[in-house]
Amino acid sequence: MALWNTKEEDLKVKTGIREKIEKSGVYDLEIKEAYLTSSTKSNARAITINFQNDSHYIRANFWFLKGDGTENRFAIKSLNRLLYLCGLKSENLKEEKRTVKTLEGKEIERVFLTDLHHKKIGLIVEAKKETVEIKDFFDIKTRKTSDEIISEGNPLTVKLFEERYTKEGNKELPYDTEKNILKSCNLADEEFPF
Repeated sequence: MALWNTKEEDLKVKTGIREKIEKSGVYDLEIKEAYLTSSTKSNARAITINFQNDSHYIRANFWFLKGDGTENRFAIKSLNRLLYLCGLKSENLKEEKRTVKTLEGKEIERVFLTDLHHKKIGLIVEAKKETVEIKDFFDIKTRKTSDEIISEGNPLTVKLFEERYTKEGNKELPYDTEKNILKSCNLADEEFPF
């Protein structure tokens, strides 16, 4: 009798080599997981997405509802572009509730958006003064953004940002990201179990 289940995928996962994205650049990534996040202090709601590849990772919150419950157009625009490139529609996203443990060992229920899991997507990321910002998404195969696909235009945006970031030397953030993000975040710990 086996003491635990053997899974072949456990043997293929690289460990300890991914770096958090802190430099401006163009990245080909995969969505590891996506789930709904709600503020415990307001009506704000977000989709939290963990992107990764063999060497990089980034987690982003797209706060589609502001604290007062009104729409955040910037986040919704980004999510619409992402979903278009993934071939999905917001009204058709499957939700799956699972119980997960936080780092503190507390069990919480989380709603995962499983249709987004394992989708490959390109990200244009820009390092700003105090954070990194996802500027846009693109199709990895064609290197086109959603607007370039719809207008049947040439893939110019990704090329433009690649050239810009090469000239700028892939700006790095001028501080320790982990410390500043934790200090500036006043959401409850259970919302961010990593």
